[in-house]
Amino acid sequence: MYGTIINGLCRTGNTIRTVSLLRIMEQGSYKPDTVVCNSIIDSLCKDRMVDDALKLFSKMNEPGIRRDVVTYLFDSWPT
Repeated sequence: MYGTIINGLCRTGNTIRTVSLLRIMEQGSYKPDTVVCNSIIDSLCKDRMVDDALKLFSKMNEPGIRRDVVTYLFDSWPT
């Protein structure tokens, strides 16, 4: 359910709300998965918030969040 909400917020350009929701969810018991992180990284990059996108990318090193092909595409973007 969280993934659907985050995806919708990202697609409508509500990146700031998306990141806020992610922080609230993390304070609870929710751990973001690869798809959620990829959606948020994509949205951050589109809003030219590359530093924040790189921070989230780095956070994906934590156990339980796997990087995939889509994630590495973001990493190869020129900054």
